[in-house]
Amino acid sequence: MLGDFNEIAHPKEKKGGAPNDARKCHLFNNWINDCNLLNVTTSGTQFTWRGPKWNRRDKVFKKLDRILCNVDWRLKYQEGFVKVLPRVQSDHHPIIVLLQDQSRRSHMVGWDVCCLPKNEGGLGIKRPHHMNNAFLVKMLWNLINNPDDLWCKVLYGKYGRNDDLRVTIYSQPYDSPLWIALTGIWDQFQQNIVWQLGDGNNINFWLDKWIPGGNSLFSTTNQSFIDTTLSVREVVTPSGEWDYDFLISNLPSNFALQVLALPAPTVTDGQDSIGWGGTSTRNFTVQSAYVSQSARGQTIEGDWNGLWSWKGPYRIQTFMWIAAHEHMLTNNRRRKWGVGISPTCSECNVTAPKQPKFGLG
Repeated sequence: MLGDFNEIAHPKEKKGGAPNDARKCHLFNNWINDCNLLNVTTSGTQFTWRGPKWNRRDKVFKKLDRILCNVDWRLKYQEGFVKVLPRVQSDHHPIIVLLQDQSRRSHMVGWDVCCLPKNEGGLGIKRPHHMNNAFLVKMLWNLINNPDDLWCKVLYGKYGRNDDLRVTIYSQPYDSPLWIALTGIWDQFQQNIVWQLGDGNNINFWLDKWIPGGNSLFSTTNQSFIDTTLSVREVVTPSGEWDYDFLISNLPSNFALQVLALPAPTVTDGQDSIGWGGTSTRNFTVQSAYVSQSARGQTIEGDWNGLWSWKGPYRIQTFMWIAAHEHMLTNNRRRKWGVGISPTCSECNVTAPKQPKFGLG
């Protein structure tokens, strides 16, 4: 039974206005008790009605709306409670009854598992944070490769503190949240950048990825001290050839030969260009940027492709997926979470195993 009873059950259920009438509270409580009813626990604001201001008294607030239940309902829905909603164009707050506390709802399968690809045992759900970073990386890619676009010109004009953003990018505390986010993702962006050799002026010889294989030369050197500001162009002799002595003395022979096999950069080769290391075509995709952030954990064994290709209702597929992970909501599991009373079967009064075995393979 729910609604506006137009009475309060206790003096604390009223604030402001005229003094409380204790006799009316007593009569209302007697009526509730005579009907064998119980007050359902309330969550939210204490008062559900706001009245006018009369005779220079304080504005009156009362708890007039409530839900009453019998004992059978209370035993059946032990977690049930009333939620008071925000008031909109009315002097009453709307109320709603919830049969369980949504904030304490247990999850049968972990979020990390749900975010795995479907063929690896998950549901293929995208992580919002990783997806947001992937779109930021896309903006950086377009900012560098399409500098003549209007939005790129605006950002260059306001924040382009360097002649070439391919070299470095930084922000100040007073910059816009967008620019701060772009600079924050720069290191991750740079890790996936591979360079295509042009004149060699913008490529860092040691730190950038520019040789075949997509690796940097920083970890391959056999020297204790190196100049990390060295550009590729500076490893070319005045005659236009690779500096053979420098390469042989600073790199292992196999890496030195890889560099020597490349044509030495010249001024006529044009500017250095970048490619995306996450794809075989060196073209950027949001999917590859998302995948580059996702740590590849251990794949959960099972014929997951067979499960999701089965021609049947999706809810049955989902049930089979939960069962295959051994996370069905059994009575044992409900009791462990505190949302069940007995671990035994209500029909045969026998305690079932903790999790039924259901394999995919």
